[in-house]
Amino acid sequence: MIVRRRLGYGFRDDWDDAYQEIVFLLFRKLRQWNGTGKFCHWLKVVAYRQAITILIRLKKRDDVVSRLDDFDPEGNPDVDPAVRECFEVETATFPDHWQVVIRRRSQRVENLEIANELGVSERTIKKWVAIMYSRLVECLRP
Repeated sequence: MIVRRRLGYGFRDDWDDAYQEIVFLLFRKLRQWNGTGKFCHWLKVVAYRQAITILIRLKKRDDVVSRLDDFDPEGNPDVDPAVRECFEVETATFPDHWQVVIRRRSQRVENLEIANELGVSERTIKKWVAIMYSRLVECLRP
């Protein structure tokens, strides 16, 4: 319930991953509970704090994706040659299925359609995009 409330419906695809992450965290932090106060209160506080941390991370991921969604060095002749080279070198290191995702997204194809083409879930496509874009951000950072 805490995860759903904190993450909201905007991150519904990430609820399961967040639940799992919080359960592992609670298990690791179990030794830190000192026995004072109610155990359920301690659980809620730890889960709530971790849910906020996850929410911040997810918002950063979506921000990175939205900033780079319109970046298309191949279709834009005004892109700095150094940026174009950085993009080409970095994307050449990506696995083939990631390159398919980049190419299809530059054609404005929806994630669900790409997922169906590759035989994976839409959530998997979103995770791949976030990873690729974060790597590209590092490469393209001035």
